[in-house]
Amino acid sequence: MESFFKFTRKSWGLKTILFVGSPPTEACLGRVFCGRTAELETAAAALSTGPRRVQLVGLYGVGKTVFLTTLRTRLRSRSGEVLYVDHRVYKHDKDIGQVLVRGLSSALSSSSVYAGRIFEQIGGHQVTDRRLSRMTGKTSAGTPKFAVDLSAGLEETVESERHLKMEKLPDPAVAVPRLLKDAREAGYSRVIIALDDLDKRDPETVRKLLGDARPFLYESDCSFILTGHPIGILRDAYSSVGSLFDQTVELLPMDDASLRLLIARYLGVGRVWGLRRRSVPATADDVRAEHLRPFSESAVDQIIARALGIPRVVNIICYNILTQAAIARLPGIGESELARCWDASRDSLLGCIRPDLRQWLDVFASIGFHLSLDGVPDLVYERLRIDTEAEMLATLRAAQYRDFIVSRNGRDYQVLGLLQPFSETTTLLSEPFRSGDIRIEERATLV
Repeated sequence: MESFFKFTRKSWGLKTILFVGSPPTEACLGRVFCGRTAELETAAAALSTGPRRVQLVGLYGVGKTVFLTTLRTRLRSRSGEVLYVDHRVYKHDKDIGQVLVRGLSSALSSSSVYAGRIFEQIGGHQVTDRRLSRMTGKTSAGTPKFAVDLSAGLEETVESERHLKMEKLPDPAVAVPRLLKDAREAGYSRVIIALDDLDKRDPETVRKLLGDARPFLYESDCSFILTGHPIGILRDAYSSVGSLFDQTVELLPMDDASLRLLIARYLGVGRVWGLRRRSVPATADDVRAEHLRPFSESAVDQIIARALGIPRVVNIICYNILTQAAIARLPGIGESELARCWDASRDSLLGCIRPDLRQWLDVFASIGFHLSLDGVPDLVYERLRIDTEAEMLATLRAAQYRDFIVSRNGRDYQVLGLLQPFSETTTLLSEPFRSGDIRIEERATLV
């Protein structure tokens, strides 16, 4: 039998399947990124007139990390003297100052002796990040990021290893000003710092991190952009710190045309070399049936209807469907093939879910895979052993962070479509967001 990738090359013209839960590499990001043009211009303009403090808000999976990477490329292309530091806020981080030391020392390690010394002391975190991305992005079994995170507990192990190295960091109050001085001496006229994944922490930690960050954000002569969550208890955590940010950029869920273009571009960039040039449409109006191969147009419509406008959900669905279709050696994926591969993916993914979150799936299944906080049945509280709505929200947030459930408004949740039988997949949550009035009523005012 021919190999997996030999089949995808021969039958579909795909050299690789780029749909994974993690963001694409920077090398191909410029060719797959679409939409968000106005948001990019707003953020770039604000950060170019610094020092500014910008908050990038959006739901889980809506594309904040991809946006930050694209923003970095755009800012660097406009001005070569910009030092752009893009760093994550990890699980064990208790101080934004430590995050800044880690990010600045990494970015300046080759141009500053002081930064290089710090980087050596905590050395390996960049390698660790790449290992984590590689292992959680895609596996030989066709398991996307969220399934590996749920089953293996890999992220917690790597985070613990990293936490031990943080004890070697110098005092941020001394180190950050010195690192910024070294940046200026290295020829950088502006420093822009992006802090990602802050909204994946619990609300009380977010509140403390932001409160303690004031001296760094206000007293340094660099610009900051931090990711945030626009609704629910995380919104309240950001609002409680008052006028910390002077501009907010919001990423709304994507419309159907943009998601169709996104799918076409991921497929186009993954084509064998001779097909790539004509396989990457420039705009949504340019997308044709051949750009979506091996998917039929109707199959893409079904995928988009179940994605709720969230790009990461599109990636998870497409990656798993293509994997199952390649295993079954299907020449094309129409609606009937989509249903077949959908249920095969579901069976595979269910085996990867941790027992405690498997209980969540059973509870959701018993109420139709859909939960509204405006009317939670008593049996849900009883079966999950939860007493208050705050506890419910915290648990929902943890499951949502792992892409186990999806929400569009912070009040209504449903199980990720790929974990439901295809015939029972609901698209109820997508309907209110198909109109032109796509707004989030509970958005925080952070000006």
